[in-house]
Amino acid sequence: SGMFGLWDYNVDKNTLRKLPIKSNVVTSLIKDSRGLVFVGTDGDGVFSYNSTTGAIERFLDNTLEHGRLPNNQVYALACSPRDQLFIGFYRAGASYTVKNSHVFAPYATDSGFDSSQHSIRAIDIGAGYMAVGTRNGLYMLLPKDV
Repeated sequence: SGMFGLWDYNVDKNTLRKLPIKSNVVTSLIKDSRGLVFVGTDGDGVFSYNSTTGAIERFLDNTLEHGRLPNNQVYALACSPRDQLFIGFYRAGASYTVKNSHVFAPYATDSGFDSSQHSIRAIDIGAGYMAVGTRNGLYMLLPKDV
């Protein structure tokens, strides 16, 4: 619909093209070390976009499949130094990619933090820490494997 949505502008070619993503509500963006851009949407899941090849992959909630997203209302995205994608959801906690695959698992820590009990609004990953912003406050985590 018009100029809404997600667009790719190629500076070298001076071209603009609309990407085939249905949701106009983009809630978060992150680029990993490989150059993939991940787009979180409110209601349409997560998309990865490779600006070099133009390839788009969509990750959606599918309750019939193991390792899929718990819902499509994505509020936060973050990448770990090992390029694991962390996704924060409205009323569904956080999930992360298992060993850089397209299989997602719920995020919890050995120390007792269970993200499924929270509506995740923001995630930040730095050297030796993970900050998780929720509707109930900020959690500073020191995970060993991020």
